[in-house]
Amino acid sequence: MSQRDLDRRVIDTNYLEKPELARWLGARKTNIAVIAHPTMIELHRRDALRTIQQALRICCQYSRQVVILRSTDQLIALTGRGKGLVNRLVSPDETRQFGAYCRTVIEVAPTSEIVDHVAPLEVQARELRDALARSAANLIVRLKQADDILTAGERRELRGMVSNRRPMSGPLQRKTCAMAFDLAQELTQAAGLAPLVATADRNDIVNRLAFRYGAMIVGYYVVAKDHDGRWISNPDKQLRQVFDLKIASLASYFDGLMTAEGDLAASYRIGRSLIAALGGYVRCGRG
Repeated sequence: MSQRDLDRRVIDTNYLEKPELARWLGARKTNIAVIAHPTMIELHRRDALRTIQQALRICCQYSRQVVILRSTDQLIALTGRGKGLVNRLVSPDETRQFGAYCRTVIEVAPTSEIVDHVAPLEVQARELRDALARSAANLIVRLKQADDILTAGERRELRGMVSNRRPMSGPLQRKTCAMAFDLAQELTQAAGLAPLVATADRNDIVNRLAFRYGAMIVGYYVVAKDHDGRWISNPDKQLRQVFDLKIASLASYFDGLMTAEGDLAASYRIGRSLIAALGGYVRCGRG
């Protein structure tokens, strides 16, 4: 089976139990479900064993067609070198062991041994969520500040742009690209990594996960302005939005994102279009 024959799509958490996923995986053995680290955190955050056994049931039926990605901490440190990029995102050990994980944890009756195995992962997931909650609140503040970056005319241009499928003007494209770079810079420094250099190889910057996440945040901003809606104020919803955008940023490397959320799908399309326009690595290097 050639790598170019594969259709590798990142599965959003809300799509894992959809019958459409089972039909897609069953249609072709070359259809590959990609599971990101943020998804596993979400699944383990509460009542972990019951949640993962329910959510991963379909993927376990097609365990040979599932790929598990490395943790976000590992991925954000990777350079944006295009050659072999999509393979560097994958955790070979976790992917290879997924079938055994299904047989011993997902497809069996709960036992005290399994509960004891999952319990520390649930604690770890809650700790990671608590840490992300602070960045979720900061994200909303940052997006509100973006209103001051764009002119009134540019904000009017955004309103209805997505729903009416209007292309973004050149000046607005340049400004949104600059927003994505600034966000990527903040994320890079927050991770304790060396600052990005704007004059360096553009592909290296655009292919880094921090820039991808920045591009998806810009996509979310554009969608919100399209609706002319208010920013999320509920802390739990803010956190879910951060998880969604992190999953979408990882999907930008692959052949697509499978999600049940229309706004996330629109944010993803805008973010990936921005990445592709800058010559970034998309569709597993095929486009």
